Amino acid sequence: MHRPAGVLITGAVICLLSSPCPHAQEFAGGSGTESDPWQVVTPAHLDCIRHYLGSQHADKHFRLMNDIDLTAEFLPGGAFHNGGQGWIPIGTSSANSFAGTFDGHGNAIIGIFINRISDYQALFGYTGSCTIRSIAVEDVDVTGANIAGSLVGLNRGDVLDARSTGTVSGGYRVGGLVGENNPGTVSASSSSATIQANDGRIGGLVGFNVGGTVVNCFATGQVTGGWYVGGLIGRNLNGTVTQSFATGNVISTSVAGGLVGDTEGGTISNCYATGSAQAVNWFGGGLIGYLWTTAVSNSFSTGFVSGGEDIGGLVGYRFGGSVSGSYWNTETSGQSVSAGGMGRTTEEMTYPYAANTYTGWAFGTIWEEDTTGGVNSGYPYLYWQIPEPASAPEPSGPAVLIAGYPNPFTERATIAFRTHRDGPVTLSVYDVAGGLVKTLLSDRRPAGAHHVHWDGSCDRGRRVAGGVYLYRLRCEGGTAGGKIALRR
Repeated sequence: MHRPAGVLITGAVICLLSSPCPHAQEFAGGSGTESDPWQVVTPAHLDCIRHYLGSQHADKHFRLMNDIDLTAEFLPGGAFHNGGQGWIPIGTSSANSFAGTFDGHGNAIIGIFINRISDYQALFGYTGSCTIRSIAVEDVDVTGANIAGSLVGLNRGDVLDARSTGTVSGGYRVGGLVGENNPGTVSASSSSATIQANDGRIGGLVGFNVGGTVVNCFATGQVTGGWYVGGLIGRNLNGTVTQSFATGNVISTSVAGGLVGDTEGGTISNCYATGSAQAVNWFGGGLIGYLWTTAVSNSFSTGFVSGGEDIGGLVGYRFGGSVSGSYWNTETSGQSVSAGGMGRTTEEMTYPYAANTYTGWAFGTIWEEDTTGGVNSGYPYLYWQIPEPASAPEPSGPAVLIAGYPNPFTERATIAFRTHRDGPVTLSVYDVAGGLVKTLLSDRRPAGAHHVHWDGSCDRGRRVAGGVYLYRLRCEGGTAGGKIALRR
């Protein structure tokens, strides 16, 4: 089908790329403000977000109102076929980066396809000081050059409560969710995407973390690359990585880590990795392949480690920095030495844990003990993880499990819980004096996993002050709760 120059056909809407569409046609409703965001319902609405790029549109807000399946749009004749190259990323440079707020509202964008040997390939190619939250990108198939991901190519803003599935391929700085986080924040997010890249800085969640923060995140996909390859992050440069984990297997030509391939500066704390790490030539570790001047604390690894030179159970090679309160499994890793950390047997590392293991760890606030072995095979797990039911018979009681994340949070927290009975559920937030702040949920819920968001407001809609708050869940036959900190 012939398309006139400068015209993009998106479903029933025709958009002139040189000028925005009329507002009535661009979106299903809303006015673009924080209290009344533009409503994204169709592929055409999603495409029209690209008319609002650059810092001058930092005040624009968008909300995804339902799942959008883009699969058919990439077929020949489809709106986003683009000669077989697929989706054109929203934002491709600093000058036209996405700087607004995109709220997925818990919905998914399905079937993104990109086959373009250019940089900044993802749903959002280049973001500024933006917020992207509560969104899933499922069954992606992304092939780019450098700085490629499923959700964001280059992130300079906040990515909150996001997840991805599918495959991502490219050259360097390639991640399952974000290609490069510089210097943004990725929190309460995950990826199960499979990553295949030719060059370096390749990660299951983030390819390259430059002065950014990755917190309360995890990745489960296999990651294969050239160098600086990690199950969660390929390379961490002066960034903060905390309360996160990776379970996917990692394969690299050189420098492979179950969690982080290479780290220089910054901190890595309260993390773990269980996948294997293979560095064919050199520098492979169950947690970190190459450690440069980074402070590593209260972390562990259990995966099998193999390769050429400088291979270690926890850390392959270390140049400065520090490793404290951290452990690796000498049996499952196949390694009796490490450039940092303390080796332990499976029996010592699994519940009830040896007396000299996990010393000083914050159990009850950051870590939880896996007393049944049904959550993390007996190893400690992070407090925000929602355990899946064990294979044991269904318990007779409510068996309520609950966690709030990210913790602390600045804009919005997710409080997730699981019950084993249908019935009424009430979830409320209180101040430390016991005063009711907000009732988040008061309704019937079926048995299973659920989550509710809290935006830091009270029942009257006003923003509450920063500090520590208590949340409590009540359901038929049981209660549960915890603490969460709000930063202003």
